[in-house]
Amino acid sequence: MTFATFIRGVAADFLRISQNRRYVIDPGLFHSPRREGCHVCLAGAWLAGKGVDRGKQFLPSSFGRGSDTANIMFGLDQLRVGNLTGASNLFRDAGITGGPTGTEEPPPLEEVAVFHAWLLELAEDTERRGR
Repeated sequence: MTFATFIRGVAADFLRISQNRRYVIDPGLFHSPRREGCHVCLAGAWLAGKGVDRGKQFLPSSFGRGSDTANIMFGLDQLRVGNLTGASNLFRDAGITGGPTGTEEPPPLEEVAVFHAWLLELAEDTERRGR
């Protein structure tokens, strides 16, 4: 799968999960149930979009060190903080090709609409560059 295709799916999951009252966007927690809802970061929103149990805590280590899922979760976390090269390397290890390189200052995750637009722009830019 290409980076652009993958990130478009991540962006869709992120937006959908952010609009669900049972979830709270929280960049500090991967996927952690709380009284007021399940707190998720970008990687947790991706997991939630795949249908994992909202009542369970998930960390990358929950899926085994070096597994595709763990690499994707770590990659999404690196993407969230702007380490595009680190993210691309982790995605490549999980079979996702053509990611961007370098660093970039992304908008805050809590600014859902702005962060969603940034993800889509990143996918478009990467595709335009032929990566």
